[in-house]
Parts: sequence; C-alpha cells; structure tokens
Amino acid sequence: MSKSFLPIAILFFVLAKAAICVAQEDAPLRLYLIPGTGADERLFHALDLSSFDTVNINLPVPLKKESMHAYSLRIAHDQIDTTRPFALLGVSLGGMVATELADELNPEAVIIIASAKTGDEIPPSYHLARYLPIHYLVGGRTMRWFTKQVQPIFEPMEDEQRDLFITMLYEKDPAFLKGAVRLMVNWDRTEAPEGIIHIHGELDHTVPYKHTAPTHSVVNAGHMLTYSMPEVVEGVLADATKH
Repeated sequence: MSKSFLPIAILFFVLAKAAICVAQEDAPLRLYLIPGTGADERLFHALDLSSFDTVNINLPVPLKKESMHAYSLRIAHDQIDTTRPFALLGVSLGGMVATELADELNPEAVIIIASAKTGDEIPPSYHLARYLPIHYLVGGRTMRWFTKQVQPIFEPMEDEQRDLFITMLYEKDPAFLKGAVRLMVNWDRTEAPEGIIHIHGELDHTVPYKHTAPTHSVVNAGHMLTYSMPEVVEGVLADATKH
C-alpha cells in the first residue's frame, strides 16, 4: 500500500464507521421477546410493538445440570446481537432469563412480566421441590397434561386466552418443559439487578403476586397479562425505552 493511499483508506474507514453509527441511531430499538415455559412468540401478538425492531427468542431445551445463568448465556450467545442497542422483554421463565442477562449484556432496558427477579420470588412449591425432587420422577408429557388441567382453573382467562394457552403448551417439547421446571427449581439468584422493570398482575397465581416485589402492579390481571392488559404493558415499555 502506497503512502498516498493510506490517508484515503483511513478517511474511508472513519466515514464508514460514522455512517453505521448514524444508521443505528435512526433505526428503531431492537427488542428481544423472550416467552415463558408454556408459550412462544404468540404470547406477544396482542401488543403493539410497531415502534420496535422485534426479535423472537426461541427457548432451547435446557442441558442436563445446566444452571439458569448458564442457560441464559447460551441463549444470548446464539440469539442476541450485542453490537447494537437493544432491550429485553421477558415473560415468566423468559423474565428470569432476561434478569440473568441484565448484568451481562448491558441492555438499554429490561422489562419482565409475570415473572421473578430472584429465586425467592418463585412459588414456594419450587423451593420445596429442591428438597423433595419429585419433578425428576414426572415426565414432560405428564407435566403438560397436568398444567392444562390446573392452570385455567387458577388463572383468570377468557376463552380465547385459554385456547391460545393450551395450543402453545401442547406444541412444546416435553423435554423442554421438564428441563424448564428444573431450571426454576434450582434457580439460586439472591439479588435482583438494578433497574429491572417488573410488571405483575395482582391475580397471578402461577408466579404468586404476594411473593414478588414488582415495580408495576396491575389490578384484575393474572399470568396472561400480555393478552389481558396489553395497553398497560405498552405504556410501561414506552416509558422504559424512551430517551
């Protein structure tokens, strides 16, 4: 490379980097959507997310003896681009994954819904299962059948929400369901990262409201908050991601 060409190359590189930065500033904020144990991207379909560049996270089957933290980092490594600004929106198990990534990835915002920020906020039955690990004896298909029978009884849902819940649940890999339960039972996080925005329905019985400390409580809302109260989620999300 000649000496006369070197300054031109450097100038071209600087201009290219500046153009990329401007393009990223003008682009909508990327929002990663992380669903819960028995759900997929359809859980977010009632939300108006048109102002975001949304990316759906696919929850993989947890590896044997994989911790929540390691599981979350694997998802981030495979599915999250950290070279551009982004935010995380997680529901239930997805919120726990988002919480684990809050300290690791430096997102613009982390919003969790119907979820928990530490192991202390998950249902007491999960704590009991650490000492009486009967979940190891129950197959994923049995878990799926039991959840189908019990969840609609304890969670306030309209018929459309119940049908969606059952459809998503039965499309889940039984191995994933069994592994997801193990992740939550063994989740050992004791401190919540700073700045997490936590939306929780006061009628949530899947992750009982009384055991959580949300930043935003929603009356007359259960676990399917993204469907029953989408306007609440949209408002909180808009406030959390505005600059």
